[in-house]
Amino acid sequence: MPTGRATFEVPAGLPLGWHSLTAESDGVTATAALAVVPASLQTAAGLEERRGWGLATQLYSVRSKRSWGIGDFADLADLASLAGARGADYVLVNPLHAADPVPPIQASPYSPSTRRFFNPLYIRVESIPELAYVKPRKRATVDRLLDHVHALNKDAERLDRDQIFAAKLAALELLHTVKLSPARQRAFEEFCRESGPGLDDFALWCAIREDRSPDDPSGRTRGHPRFAQGRVDAPGFGRPDRFPPLASVDLR
Repeated sequence: MPTGRATFEVPAGLPLGWHSLTAESDGVTATAALAVVPASLQTAAGLEERRGWGLATQLYSVRSKRSWGIGDFADLADLASLAGARGADYVLVNPLHAADPVPPIQASPYSPSTRRFFNPLYIRVESIPELAYVKPRKRATVDRLLDHVHALNKDAERLDRDQIFAAKLAALELLHTVKLSPARQRAFEEFCRESGPGLDDFALWCAIREDRSPDDPSGRTRGHPRFAQGRVDAPGFGRPDRFPPLASVDLR
């Protein structure tokens, strides 16, 4: 197909945003995207009048007494509230995208498995409304999981992501057994609708990653129980030993 260059004028007064350009020549049609942007940002003038300040932090390191061994969204809310009360203009955080859902959990936030969905490590389990309705025995299990990882809040040397992810995943699976209220069910369905097929694709990929060991593509290692001999082995994708067992947590 012959190629070449063409010069043409774009109509003045196009609204801000994305547009499509279409060119036709000798029966050939080509399209291209056109972005119309403002000459300057409206925020620039305000920044010239007053110098803003804020905090830049790696969220996983922002731990509190209530954390599960790692900084989470509840800690971020507290940090933003404290900073805002002191006049801060912003709080910058590291990327919060989902990582590979199997151990060893990726330490770097700059190697996500997707940029569309969040990393469940940043969920504060107590912030989930269904925790209030979980059966007492299961609530006791959640409390024991929390007690186990609470000790990690005092370790300033490292973040044991594998232990933390195993504990949170076990707690989240227990909460998943609680029937959603009508309002929560509608909110969940709306989230699924807005996320579209990408959510189904990502969930399927996570299930396959959990279910099959990279060393066993045939799938012979599938179906290993996540709970065995009073330990939390999660996610069980065929190599449960790669998650350090929460040996001190009695799940019976």
